[in-house]
Amino acid sequence: MNRPLSVKVTLLFMLANCLTWFILAILIILNAHPALPDQPVILWMMALLSLAAACVFLILSLLIYRRNQTGYYLALAALVLTALLIFFDDVGVSDLIVLMVALIPVGLLVRDRAWYLRTTNG
Repeated sequence: MNRPLSVKVTLLFMLANCLTWFILAILIILNAHPALPDQPVILWMMALLSLAAACVFLILSLLIYRRNQTGYYLALAALVLTALLIFFDDVGVSDLIVLMVALIPVGLLVRDRAWYLRTTNG
């Protein structure tokens, strides 16, 4: 199956989202994030949720790589949710970068929706 360049770029951005959440989890575990709460239970919950988000983005990347229609819609939902969650925090430069990493693939997924949603026989 020949993938358009924009589909390959979308997959790279999906993997970038996965990597972003994984790095955040590592920063939290190492207590290297500059704005962490003092409560260990909250820290571990934040780390586990970040690892879960990384896993979700990895699975969604595999699904859209395989041109799974459900994966396409779930990827859109996860990316939009990620973009919305950024606004529940103080928005800084790093938040704007994460926002772009979430919104660029949304635009690309919508742009290439016919490619993702086309069914193949055989």
